[in-house]
Amino acid sequence: MVIDRDLYQQTRKRFAERLKEPSCCIIFSGTPKKVTADDEYPFFADLNFQYLTGLDREGMIYAVSKTSDQVREMIFAPDKDEKEERWHGRRMSSDEIRQFTGIENIRASEDYGAWLVDVTGQEDIKILTDLSSVTNETADLVKNCGDRIGDVSRILEDMRLIKSPYEISCIREAAKITEDAIEDLKGFIKEGMTEYDVYARLEYELARRSGPVFSFATITACNGNSLYLHHSRADRDMKVVSGGYIQIDCGARVNGYCADISRVIFTGGKSPAEDPSDKRYLLHAVIKEMRREAVSFIKPGVTFAKLNALMHDICYDRLKELGLIGEDEEKAEAVKRYYWHNTSHFLGLNVHDVGSKDKEFSEGMTLAVEPGVYIPEWNMGFRIEDDVLVTSGGCEYLSSGNDSAEEGFICI
Repeated sequence: MVIDRDLYQQTRKRFAERLKEPSCCIIFSGTPKKVTADDEYPFFADLNFQYLTGLDREGMIYAVSKTSDQVREMIFAPDKDEKEERWHGRRMSSDEIRQFTGIENIRASEDYGAWLVDVTGQEDIKILTDLSSVTNETADLVKNCGDRIGDVSRILEDMRLIKSPYEISCIREAAKITEDAIEDLKGFIKEGMTEYDVYARLEYELARRSGPVFSFATITACNGNSLYLHHSRADRDMKVVSGGYIQIDCGARVNGYCADISRVIFTGGKSPAEDPSDKRYLLHAVIKEMRREAVSFIKPGVTFAKLNALMHDICYDRLKELGLIGEDEEKAEAVKRYYWHNTSHFLGLNVHDVGSKDKEFSEGMTLAVEPGVYIPEWNMGFRIEDDVLVTSGGCEYLSSGNDSAEEGFICI
C-alpha cells in the first residue's frame, strides 16, 4: 500500500488542534473477531484509526496527549515475535511503523496497561476516545474510565467529510478499477451461465486489480433478483437469459478508500436500437434522466432531502407517462411503490461514510449517486450509480458516468 505520509501527519496535527487540554485521546485499531474457536474473520482496522495513521494492522493503539505546552503522540504495537509470526503472519517493526506514519514514539503493546494506569491516575487529564468505534478495546476503556471519558467521534466525522486531493485521487482510482472490472466481465458472460458464475468472475476481476477486500459485498442480480436490493448471495440456480439483464453493484478499495458503482448489463435479445420500446430500455431511460438531473443539481448548500425530492418529482412524472401511476394518485404514496431507497450517500473510507443526512453539501465532499426504480409489475428494477466530488459550483464525476444502454448491451 502506498500512502501520503505527510497527509497523515497533517491530519493528526489538525486533529490535535481540535482537542481540548489537558487531555489524552486513545484510538484502537481493534483485534480480529472469531468465526470459530480456531478461525477468525479477515481483519479490518477501525476506520478512524486508519484515517489518523494509515495503518490497517491489528492490535495497535494510537495515543495523543495535549497540554498547554506540547502535543505528544505514540503508537503501541505488538513486538516482533518469530514464533507468533510463524503462525499469524509478519508484524511491522518499530522502524517500519515510524517510517510509515512519521510517529517517532513506538512502544510495545505490553506497555499499554501500565501507561494507561499512569495516565488515568492524573485527575486533571480528560480521557478521550472515539465512542462510535465498535472495537472491544474501546468498550473496555469506557468501562474503566466511566464519566471521565470524552467523545471525539464528531471531530473525526467533520474532518472525514471534506476530502484531501490524495483521498479524492484514491476514490477516483478505485472507481476506475471497478469500472474496468465490469467492462472485462461483459466479455465473459454467456447465456445459460449462472448468477454465481458472474459473481465469481466479477470478484476475480476486482481482486486482481486491487486486493481481496472490497468496499462491500458484491452484488450480481439477474433479472427479478434485482428487486432484492442487497442481493449479495449469488444464486447458483438463476441463469443468464437472452432478453434479460444483470444488476451489478460493487466497489474496489484503494488505500482504504471506497468506490461504489452500479451498472446494468442487458443480456441479449433485441438491442436498444432495434427495439427502444423494450421495457428494459424504457426503465433505463428514466433512471438515466434521474441520474443526469441529480448530478446537475448537486452543489454546495443542497441536502440529501432536497435531492430526493427532485428525484421523486421526476419519477412521478415519468411513471405516469408509462401508465404505472394514475392521474389522481397522491404523489408521495405513488412514488413510494417504485422508488425504494435514497438517491445518494457520503463516500470515503466506508462505502456509506460518516456524516449527518441533514448536513448541507460542501466543497470537497464525495458522494455516491444512485437513482433506482423498481417495478414489481414488470418483475424488473435497477439502479445506476456513480461517484462524484462536490465542487465550489456544482459537482464532477470521479467515476466515468458512462451508462448508455448501448454500452450496457451485450450479445449472448
